[in-house]
Amino acid sequence: MMFVLFSLITLILGSELTNYFTDNSNMNGRATWHGPSVLTNGKCSLWGSQLPTFDNVRPVAINAAQYFGSLACGTCLEVTGTGEGSGSDPVTGTFIAYLTDECTGCAENSIDLNEDLDGNWGITWRAVPCPVTAGIRFQWVASTAWWMKIQVRNSRYPVETFSVKQGEDWVRLVRTPDNYFYTIGSGLVTPYQFPLTVKLCDIFGDCIEESLALNDNMQSEKQFPVKDGQTTEEAETTETPGTTETGTTEKGTTEKAETTVTAETTETVVETTENQNVVAAWGQCGGINYNGSSVCEAGTTCVFGNDWWSSCIPSRRRKM
Repeated sequence: MMFVLFSLITLILGSELTNYFTDNSNMNGRATWHGPSVLTNGKCSLWGSQLPTFDNVRPVAINAAQYFGSLACGTCLEVTGTGEGSGSDPVTGTFIAYLTDECTGCAENSIDLNEDLDGNWGITWRAVPCPVTAGIRFQWVASTAWWMKIQVRNSRYPVETFSVKQGEDWVRLVRTPDNYFYTIGSGLVTPYQFPLTVKLCDIFGDCIEESLALNDNMQSEKQFPVKDGQTTEEAETTETPGTTETGTTEKGTTEKAETTVTAETTETVVETTENQNVVAAWGQCGGINYNGSSVCEAGTTCVFGNDWWSSCIPSRRRKM
């Protein structure tokens, strides 16, 4: 019942998120520096090598009011730093930000950046279509014919609904706070028959249908269309703190920023390989029919969600 209520709330909030794309106005807010953990344990469960297939990615955490219960996960923002504020590392220039986390301590219209720098700075931002260079991707949590949890990645716009065809009906899955779609509480009759015919719709109501095999992290060739009057061109990055000393590439991504992301991605992959029995942040660590590890990685705790699901929840600290 809790997950069903949560899903209904996010559907109501969908129209509000859509307005950020359609009214084309800039939001005035603040940017603080959180540190690189936004890349590795963000609440949206979009980590490391799992980032989208477009350049100039700057993962950020969005304030709780505009997280929209995970509906905002994967949204792209065009952010411009005003240079006004306090601290030693001002936010300047324009860049594309990609929402991967929730900042529970940030004020409305404000974000946390994923670098270990200092200050509280003025910004403006507006929602833009992500400059994707490939189709959407599907990411599964180890599932069965009686229980499924799946995520959509690399989407041009936020995905509002995910439905499975059963007989002549489309059964809508339940959205979770960690940016997955869940079968428990959806009404989908077990055992599920594979391959599944699925339909996912973005916040504008455009839909994509695909056929999915169980636990197949599939790269689709399909992508949501660009809306009239919008563009997927990347913002031309100008000065950004901690990256100007090495110059920029043709698409405006600084060489130092690219090196940082690559290094952290490699570290994440190595750590996962060496600790096969350690569950990463936001991963499953308990529940009915779950046979995996209940040992969470450092800095996280296995927290009960319901009879079918417990997950490793990180303890986050914001850097002001």
